[in-house]
Amino acid sequence: MPLITPAIKDTLLNHFVENYSLGQLIDLPRDQNLLGLSGGELASLTNQFVKMDLVKEWGSTRDSITISLNVESHDFIGRGGFYGQEILFQKNVEKIIWEIDRFEVSDVIKKPEIQSIKENIIQYMGLLANLGTAGDLISKIS
Repeated sequence: MPLITPAIKDTLLNHFVENYSLGQLIDLPRDQNLLGLSGGELASLTNQFVKMDLVKEWGSTRDSITISLNVESHDFIGRGGFYGQEILFQKNVEKIIWEIDRFEVSDVIKKPEIQSIKENIIQYMGLLANLGTAGDLISKIS
């Protein structure tokens, strides 16, 4: 199974928003290959959208899932979608690194402690590097 990236999630959510009205029932056959996504991938993404309140699930059978769009799906896309969420996360990490660097200059925290904090953040970002653009951030902060 390929990595589900923010771009793939945005493509699917945009497809729903561009092709269906709010409240319109959308029947997704589990064996359907939609936008290059297998039925299992489609079901997993739809489940995430339900948890995020972007769509409402009306029913699920062995053969299909029935959903409808919530207005939150339009709002989420308007705020940049999953890609925008990823960028915001990266900017927050950059801000944390910048604040740590300020502590380093002011000697509020001992330098070995600061280095340990930076290393922990870099290790955490390394775990997320496979999620897409987060890997670019690691090279900026190391």
